[in-house]
Amino acid sequence: MTTALSIIERACDLFGYRDPGEDLSMQDRAAFLAALNDMVDGWNTQRLFIVAVGEVVQTVSGLPITIGPGGTINVTRPTQMEDGAFIRQSGVDYPIKWITPDQYADIVMKSQAGVLAYVGNYEPAVPLGSIFLWPYPATAVELHLKLQTQLTEFAGIDTDYDLAPGYRKALAYSLAEELAPGKRELSPSVVRIAAAARRAIRRTNVVIEPQSLGSSGMTPLQQFISGL
Repeated sequence: MTTALSIIERACDLFGYRDPGEDLSMQDRAAFLAALNDMVDGWNTQRLFIVAVGEVVQTVSGLPITIGPGGTINVTRPTQMEDGAFIRQSGVDYPIKWITPDQYADIVMKSQAGVLAYVGNYEPAVPLGSIFLWPYPATAVELHLKLQTQLTEFAGIDTDYDLAPGYRKALAYSLAEELAPGKRELSPSVVRIAAAARRAIRRTNVVIEPQSLGSSGMTPLQQFISGL
C-alpha cells in the first residue's frame, strides 16, 4: 500500500527539499498533492501509462449510450475505446468495430435500429462520453467493452492505494522533476532514474501486434527497413 504523502516525501528527499525526519508544512503538503495529481492527470492521457485494460459489461439500448460517472455505463469516463468490444446474444459474441467520427458521419441512416450492431463511434465528451452503435440496439443487449484502467488521482494525502509494480518509483522520481525547478537543483542521476522508471512502465504496457509474413517471408516492417 502507498500513500500520496509517502510519494511526496520521497520526491522531496530526492531533491533535498527537507532534512531527514523533517515534516512538511500543511501548505507544502497541499501544494505538492495538487502537483502530484496534475502529473497523474497528464499521464492518463498517454496510452502507455495505463495500468491495465479490463472488461466492463452492461445491458444497454437506445442511441446514444452514455458512459461516465452517472451515465448508462457508470464508470470513469474513458478517453478512448479499446479493440475487443462485442455484443453477446444467446451465448454468441458479435464483435463491434470502432470507426472514426468521419466514417460515422458518412452513415446516412444513423437512426436505423437493429438487434446487433456492427460498428460503433465514441465521442469522449465531458462529463459523459457517448457511444453511437450502428445499427443501434432498440431492445436491451449485453454490451462488453474493453476499457483502460487508469491511475487514480489521490483523494487524500494519507489514503492508502494499491499501485501496480513500478509506479511508486516512477511517481516519486518524476514528481521530484516536477517540484525541483525554482526550489533546488536536481541531480542528473534523479533525472536518469525517473526516465528509466517511466520507460519500464511503457515497456510493460506496450502491446505488439503480430504481423503476417509477406511473400518474401518478412513482415511489412522488415520489408520496409530492407527496402523491399
